[in-house]
Amino acid sequence: HNFLTGTSLHLISDISKIMFQDILNLLFPGSLRIYTCHFHLHYLIGVIPEEMSNLHKLEALYLIFNELNGSIPVGIFNLSTLSVVSLGFNHLTGNLPSNIGNQWPNLEKFHLSGNNIGGLMPASIVNCSKLKAH
Repeated sequence: HNFLTGTSLHLISDISKIMFQDILNLLFPGSLRIYTCHFHLHYLIGVIPEEMSNLHKLEALYLIFNELNGSIPVGIFNLSTLSVVSLGFNHLTGNLPSNIGNQWPNLEKFHLSGNNIGGLMPASIVNCSKLKAH
């Protein structure tokens, strides 16, 4: 796992609002093996960049309590390594893909409350056999 430290992380926590795309460019300029992305309560604004779909080793995505908007990038649903997806309390919109349960075989935690996601939870979610109710 990666444990990033240093001046850049402290500077980011001092900024009241920052575009999510900018933070990714600053912290992850190249192709890194990122296992956990944890930006909880960091006042990030903007959309979740489609480039997040390129983090093929990503196991946990924590973007809860920010000001992210728009749809969840389709590529995120193709990251079969994800076990935690915590996107609650943003301003996300759109619908979940019907095959979501077939795409995330390792999913244990899925948090979307506090958004404007439309539609019903897809029936395929029952295929996420590791998913735990909280």
